[in-house]
Amino acid sequence: MVDQSTQTFLQTLSFSKEVPSQKTSAHCTVVDPAPTSPEPPRAEFLKVLENLVTNIKNGPTPKEVWEKPGYLEAGDESRIALVNDFICENLGNPEFLQLCQDTEFSWRRIGLGLSK
Repeated sequence: MVDQSTQTFLQTLSFSKEVPSQKTSAHCTVVDPAPTSPEPPRAEFLKVLENLVTNIKNGPTPKEVWEKPGYLEAGDESRIALVNDFICENLGNPEFLQLCQDTEFSWRRIGLGLSK
């Protein structure tokens, strides 16, 4: 039970009266943000991801281009693409670069008819 003095005290603490220096605004607009969905991944990213998954699933990459699965059965364009990819992957390999120089020398000899 609340006695008279407590009730009077609580009434004086009432915040229903405005403070003269404050102005209250009865208008408050709350706008919910429009739901956004993430953009779909770009095609290039999906292709890179697909290649990565394929490489991991197929095990270690063959060291020689002709060891890649389906090389012999592939069409000319596919084999050219495989060879180009193989060359690009090995441009930083000093042993591969030496092989290229040696191969160039051999092809020159064959072209000149100096096969021995």
